[in-house]
Amino acid sequence: MKHMKCIFGAMMALVLIFFATSCTMESDESGALGGYWHLTAVDTLATGGTTALEDQLIFWSIQGTILQVSDQKNKEKDRIIFRYETDGSKLSIKEPRLSRRLEGDPLVDDITMLTPYGIHALTETFTIESNQSGKMVLKSSVLRLHLLRR
Repeated sequence: MKHMKCIFGAMMALVLIFFATSCTMESDESGALGGYWHLTAVDTLATGGTTALEDQLIFWSIQGTILQVSDQKNKEKDRIIFRYETDGSKLSIKEPRLSRRLEGDPLVDDITMLTPYGIHALTETFTIESNQSGKMVLKSSVLRLHLLRR
């Protein structure tokens, strides 16, 4: 009987270790940036003008170390994926690629493909002006982007 209790205890310990490590393996490094964000407005810093985009379906999706931008209203536009880094106050994006798995996700070299998403350089750094209550504001050297978590 004592032998059975030891085996049962060892099995329970293995199950607990399995669950603990599986949660760790599935953790997401994106933290507060993580999620599905709707680009709702863009301010042009040079002129002070604002373009409302609430009726557009432009989304930024952030998970792990990948940022994907997409236009859900215009399905013919390619989804574009970036690598990103953050230090909590800055968001740096780089290596834009077309999301075409069968073609090896080719690099984007045409900046005009990025501008509808509020991105004006192949490598760009945004200041995270705020990120709270499901609202995020990012500022580049040219634009201020307003995003809502969906």
